[in-house]
Amino acid sequence: MTKAEIGAKIKEQREAKGWSQKQLADAIDTHTQRIPGIESGKTNTTIDRLILICNVIGLSIEANEQRASANPR
Repeated sequence: MTKAEIGAKIKEQREAKGWSQKQLADAIDTHTQRIPGIESGKTNTTIDRLILICNVIGLSIEANEQRASANPR
């Protein structure tokens, strides 16, 4: 998966929860300005922060990894 694809999944799940970017930023203790960059794939983030985001919004990393493995580039 690319950073843009991961970011799109994060955005999709955040919106499905009905959360704003500010709510997600508050939940992971970061600045609101970082969220659009993460969701667009234009901002690098740590694996720790990525795991935190996934845990907070209920996005399964394993499910995304399985899809990526089934569709190698």
